[in-house]
Amino acid sequence: MARKRLIVKKRFTKEEIEKMKEEIKALSDEEVIKVYKFAPIGHPYFRRDLPLAGLFKTRLIHLRDTQGEKNA
Repeated sequence: MARKRLIVKKRFTKEEIEKMKEEIKALSDEEVIKVYKFAPIGHPYFRRDLPLAGLFKTRLIHLRDTQGEKNA
């Protein structure tokens, strides 16, 4: 089965970055995990040259910490 090839956009406008920040904040717990597990290489949420990586990491760590409390 052929994999879909991701075309990586090199630059984003400030408006696009702000929109993606709002999308990260609005993700449900399941969506955060799905993006983390299945996002293709080069996904904007994980690019270190964008401010989105830190925000997504913070969201993921918060999710991990709150899930641990629920399972304890």
